Amino acid sequence: MRGSAQSVAETLPKPSREPALSDDERAYLAALGPIRIAVDPDWKPYEWLDSSGAFKGIAAELIDRMAGRLGLEIEIVKTPDWPESLAIAKSGGAHALAFLNRSPAREEWLLFTEPYFVDPNVFITREDQDFIADPARLGDKTVVFPEGTSLEEHVRLRYPNLRVITAPNEEEAFRMVQDGRADMTLRSLTMAAYVLRRDGLFDLKISGQYPDFTNQFRFGVIKSEPELRDILNKAVAAVTPDEVQAAINRYISIEARAWVDYRPTIYALVAFLLVGSVGSLAYAKLVSLNRRLRAREAELSALSAKLESYADHLRLVIDTIPAYIYAKDGKGRFILANKAFAGIFNCSPEEVVGKTNLDYGATQEETRRYIDEDREVLAGGRPLFVAEERGPRPDRTPGWFQTTKIPYKHPDWDEPAILGVSIDITERREQAEIIKHLAQHDGLTDLPNRALFASLFGQALDLAARERCGLAVLFIDLDGFKPVNDLHGHAAGDELLKALAARIKGTLRGSDRAGRIGGDEFVAFLQNVAGPEAAAVVATKLLSAIEEPVSYEGAELRVGASIGVALYPDHARGRDALFRLADEAMYRAKRAGGRRIELAEVPAASEGA
Repeated sequence: MRGSAQSVAETLPKPSREPALSDDERAYLAALGPIRIAVDPDWKPYEWLDSSGAFKGIAAELIDRMAGRLGLEIEIVKTPDWPESLAIAKSGGAHALAFLNRSPAREEWLLFTEPYFVDPNVFITREDQDFIADPARLGDKTVVFPEGTSLEEHVRLRYPNLRVITAPNEEEAFRMVQDGRADMTLRSLTMAAYVLRRDGLFDLKISGQYPDFTNQFRFGVIKSEPELRDILNKAVAAVTPDEVQAAINRYISIEARAWVDYRPTIYALVAFLLVGSVGSLAYAKLVSLNRRLRAREAELSALSAKLESYADHLRLVIDTIPAYIYAKDGKGRFILANKAFAGIFNCSPEEVVGKTNLDYGATQEETRRYIDEDREVLAGGRPLFVAEERGPRPDRTPGWFQTTKIPYKHPDWDEPAILGVSIDITERREQAEIIKHLAQHDGLTDLPNRALFASLFGQALDLAARERCGLAVLFIDLDGFKPVNDLHGHAAGDELLKALAARIKGTLRGSDRAGRIGGDEFVAFLQNVAGPEAAAVVATKLLSAIEEPVSYEGAELRVGASIGVALYPDHARGRDALFRLADEAMYRAKRAGGRRIELAEVPAASEGA
């Protein structure tokens, strides 16, 4: 597919190695001339041509980095649309395409580099759609795709229960979901976050991850130029994680942040003010009429009935708002509640009066926190906003709420009080956690990706330095994985990677962590390691677990592994140095025939820091 990408976390750097071109490669490039690359002229935020024809986007920045690193001369082939870019590449007018997924149809005429940007696909729906865990259970739902995406065909084959329709472009696909012409669209996390933020589509949300396809964007090189594919692979290996993240952040920042919706609070406050205003005006009017028109008792009776009707209507409005609305005195006793809030007491709003938080099961600690909040409002005379706090949901299960408390004067009370409005943000918070998880984990194996693994390893390294204990890092590269893909297909390769990821994780202790950093590359760190012998024991267990066959559709899939091991503080003290030494050890194991373990070489004294 060509319309999606993983964002934030999957763009993981290779261990730092300065790329170098051989004399033969330089001679080949001199004969070839500028590398002509075709792009999609309108695919924001990945790649596009601006009004002046300049190449922009995440892909543009990464390609510029690669070209500068290897001294490549790049020429962008400008076309009016993506189909024209494909046609030019097929006819030989371009040497490569910049940013696309590998597919069987494309492998017939293109050679592909390793991926340099990986992105999961997510479902985008309206707010009323529940979380999507399994697309096969969605029933008769409509999913819309922009024209020309290979994911469309993938969904048609994999999930015949879904009705697939198309739109002319990305924007129209999102609009069709927004106005109800389609139930959902399926786009990359990066694209979804970019469009939702850019267009302010707050009535749409990310409802789950597509489990069967993760985008791996690569260069596609025409088959007549295999040497160029190898050169571009060196360029891909030269990109660091910080450079990838910087390119993403230039156009979009994906953060797990709950959106604060103040509308229910405003509605509730307006309703309460209306009740107070109408009551005050009615009282003043009744007093005036009583003085001047004592004889018109029938008219006063009719007016009183009308005011009572107004009060009933306003009460209905307050009880309909999907939020907890309540008022409390300075001692923490409730003096007013709407129907939703009374529900957690299992009583009517009138019966809530006089009760406290302890009466519905709040803990002593929670009750003290609520009282402290109330005192702050009463003492300062200013509103208090609590962005996130625990509380019971209407079904009595624990949930998360946003709360606003303001000073309040009840008509029947001389003492100051507090008016509170609490909005249930449990589902929104869960969505934020889902987005955060997608951003930090590999979409296929669910292991930490390179960015998260590097962060966890940095924390483990700090702990090892404080406690003066050993720490080992292992670089694991599978041997014989490409023949599995070639013989059994990429689906078999994916199943093999998932099975091996589970084995690697299961072999480690609870204090140790593993991650996936590339196609068939894994990493792990071992805490509190006594020395090289202890690390070698674990590495041997990992190697044995990897070499066990994996069953797939009647076949036994077998691979081996080359494992490089570096130890803190024996070999180095810095994270990057340890990564580099473990990576070099792994490559020595691979050059020696693979299916073996190599310990890092002890570096010169200056390399340890």
